Amino acid sequence: MRRSLILLILGINILFPKDQKIPDYIKAGIHESYSGKSNKIIIGSTILGAVIAYQYDTNLQSYAQRQGLMSESTANFADDFVMDGWSIGILTGGIIAEHFLSDNSKLDLHRKFKYAFTSMATSTVLTYGLKYGVARERPNLSNSRSFPSGHTSHSFTIAAVSQELFGFKIGVAAYTMAFVVGLSRIQDNKHYLSDVMFGAGLGTVIGRGFGMVYKKRDNRSILSANFGRKDKNVGSVLS
Repeated sequence: MRRSLILLILGINILFPKDQKIPDYIKAGIHESYSGKSNKIIIGSTILGAVIAYQYDTNLQSYAQRQGLMSESTANFADDFVMDGWSIGILTGGIIAEHFLSDNSKLDLHRKFKYAFTSMATSTVLTYGLKYGVARERPNLSNSRSFPSGHTSHSFTIAAVSQELFGFKIGVAAYTMAFVVGLSRIQDNKHYLSDVMFGAGLGTVIGRGFGMVYKKRDNRSILSANFGRKDKNVGSVLS
């Protein structure tokens, strides 16, 4: 997770110089995350699911340590996927690749980077705020930052953003990887089920919120450009 945080901080510093004001879309992304109709349903389901899961945390944790939820190699891969920054690297590579394979402008490339990195930054801030605020002890007793799972919230933020930016098929693959990451945190005795469930919901609504705002504003930009071209065509015909 440390390497991912370093990459995230570097990306934000590049995209948002200190002498610039924070764009309005950040407020819009946060607002969409908790006020959007579908996101409200996800938030409600997340809270309810985490409360129910809390009743079974200890039993599932015991089962996971006795029987295992996945192979050790899969759990290690999922952990490295986040810890070594592969998740951010793949998303970054996807944005760049899509830019070169399409007719998108440099402005659109920069816009996608801003929405993606800002969603991850927002998710990270909220996750660690809750970690230190709730101060729940981890199953392995290593510290008191168990709730919610940071690996899981990070992975689901990237999954949600990926679906909004690249479509359903990429989203399915990203959500599948995020699901594996979440299970690996239980397998590794780092988190309880309720930690993972809440982290998944938190990451999803943040990623969806920023991704949905991007699509709304991008569609407006496309419409404006199309209207501009139509006006020029009409003008040339009339002249």
